[in-house]
Amino acid sequence: MSNLIAIVAPSGCGKSTSLFPAPQIGIKGLNPEETLFINVAGKPLPVRGALKLYPPDIHPKDGGNYIETSDPEVIRKALKLASSQERFKNVVIDDAGYIMGFDTMNRSQEKGFEKWTDLAAKMFGVINDARTLRRDLSVICIFHQEVGKDGVLKIKTSGQLLDNTIYLDGLFTYILYANVQKDFKTGNVEYKFRTKSDGQSTCKTPVGCFNEEYIPNDMGYVIDTINDYYNG
Repeated sequence: MSNLIAIVAPSGCGKSTSLFPAPQIGIKGLNPEETLFINVAGKPLPVRGALKLYPPDIHPKDGGNYIETSDPEVIRKALKLASSQERFKNVVIDDAGYIMGFDTMNRSQEKGFEKWTDLAAKMFGVINDARTLRRDLSVICIFHQEVGKDGVLKIKTSGQLLDNTIYLDGLFTYILYANVQKDFKTGNVEYKFRTKSDGQSTCKTPVGCFNEEYIPNDMGYVIDTINDYYNG
């Protein structure tokens, strides 16, 4: 079973920043040579030199490390390809929520319960594949957040069938909520990951993995800590 990690937050809270090496601000990030980046929304990557770090014109089967697609079947094939290539240690699906969101909008004129069953099944297929890959592979899924029917923050999904049947949050071992904190004395803004729930969100990590409630928004640090937790 792979390490399945969700990063959850509204836009602008440092989710994507955590993925890219940025020594100037103390972020180790993920090594592009070991990472397959699946860009679901097709937005330009928010990092200087993105086209060199993740060349868009080389398919992973030919030695590349980047795919731009929202097609769930293409994503599932990419996940299996990453699992079969030892060079990959990480897979990023950014933003995973748009897999279902784009499909929902494209099929907005369709009526009937069968549409929602199909949409939910496709999303479940991607996440289920992601969690059953090579043991030393980490899969990081980026999501936006929403308030559930119980008033608790959760991963944002389209429709209620997926929540009522599977509950997507329950498939993840790690759910980190990106958090922005401002020091009103200095005016400095700090971007953090929250590791433990206060009862108002689905945030979670295994007991003893992260001792602090808030950690740097650095996915390199997160992966190193997880690997030490399981191998130490």
